[in-house]
Amino acid sequence: MGLSVEMPVLAKGKTVVLAASSGDQVSSTYDAKGHGLFTYFMLKGLQGEADQNKDGAVDLQEVFDYLKPQVERVARREYNNEQVPQLLGNRDLLTKGVSLVGRTR
Repeated sequence: MGLSVEMPVLAKGKTVVLAASSGDQVSSTYDAKGHGLFTYFMLKGLQGEADQNKDGAVDLQEVFDYLKPQVERVARREYNNEQVPQLLGNRDLLTKGVSLVGRTR
């Protein structure tokens, strides 16, 4: 059973999808960390690990750029599994930057 996303819905409007894997892949549980593999790295990213430009804010693209290689690496190493997170949505919206965590002082 996989995830199927209708692209015409995402091509318009303000909807984005950040998925743990592609539609034909299985998303792994990261037992050692007590979360799903994707969730573990998503939370670490939101806590600041994904703040690539060190501006104190974390946006959607930064989180995706941080978690995608982490998830792929651990899935291969720990589970001998291919798991490739997906970021789908309106390109204009994604290039504007979707803020997830604001600047901290």
